[in-house]
Amino acid sequence: MTISSRLLRRASALVTALALLVAPAAAAGPGHDPGTTEIRLIGFNDFHGNLEPPAGSSGRVRLSDGTAVEAGGAAYLATHVRELRAQTPNSLLLSAGDNIGASPLASALFHDEPTIELFNQIGVDASAVGNHELDEGTASCSESSSAAVTRSTGASSAIPTGARSGRTSRPT
Repeated sequence: MTISSRLLRRASALVTALALLVAPAAAAGPGHDPGTTEIRLIGFNDFHGNLEPPAGSSGRVRLSDGTAVEAGGAAYLATHVRELRAQTPNSLLLSAGDNIGASPLASALFHDEPTIELFNQIGVDASAVGNHELDEGTASCSESSSAAVTRSTGASSAIPTGARSGRTSRPT
């Protein structure tokens, strides 16, 4: 698959912008300059339209005390994103791809639109394109882009969102 030079420029611009945001905060450390802003990058990957927690042992996480808790699905993801953002208001929510495709019936039956809507609601700021975003071809991926997190056609590229309410940043 060929990636257009326009998409590569857009992906490079995002990576550069993120680096410019992160580098000063990371370099500051303790006792940092009051003119700097702390940000948090929240990342996830391979959601695959799992709106409901997976059944069986893959739907549980074992805690350090040995107890198992139910995990996964839209409610779990939304709750943890909300909690992490509350700790650091200047947060970016990023996906490493495979948000859709190879999805359970609840999302796949509706061409993964419920998953796209979830990501709009929780405020995904940018996403890479995984191989499953291309399961139904590049045209389908382009259609999803106009409704959700804007995607490029390269498996490791990411570009800023712009589809959410016509903005390139999370609404306040």
